Amino acid sequence: MTESTIDRLIQHSRDGHLLGQAREWADGALDDAQAREAAGQVQARPDASSFHLLMTLRRAAPAAYAALPPATRATVLVDTLRTATYLNDFGHLGPGGGADGPAGPALIETGEAAREPLLALLEDRDEAPLMGSEAATMSNLYGYRRSDFAYRFLRRLDGEDPELAEDPADRDRLHDLLLTAGTS
Repeated sequence: MTESTIDRLIQHSRDGHLLGQAREWADGALDDAQAREAAGQVQARPDASSFHLLMTLRRAAPAAYAALPPATRATVLVDTLRTATYLNDFGHLGPGGGADGPAGPALIETGEAAREPLLALLEDRDEAPLMGSEAATMSNLYGYRRSDFAYRFLRRLDGEDPELAEDPADRDRLHDLLLTAGTS
């Protein structure tokens, strides 16, 4: 018995693959029945295991994607930001500003639904590595952390494109200020 496209996309998420490592995402083809099934799976399991499904819906079935509640989309995306081994799909950070990967705009589109889960992630100082020679070098050089990505996306929700402070202690102060402001 062969696995369905939906099953393979879920497995890619469970295996921690980047979007570009999933042929089913790159091909981006879902018929109406698959789009309905994928949307149902995302709603039933709004966590990182639905990341590839969500992003494939965004690319291949925009109407089904848009019909998903922003809170559901935000939950999947922030849980992926919290748990993924490599964060290339969310972009990169740097003193001159950052750049969004394919998941970045999807997260920003969720608007205020992303604010609360991103604020919770501001306290997560776990490393957030990127894969690939240049990307990995940048993530190692600056010591990317999950809180740094949360900070970037919170600022992006406010219409800003923040620069990454080179010193992690400076970043921590910025994160703490935003966390205090966001929870008051």
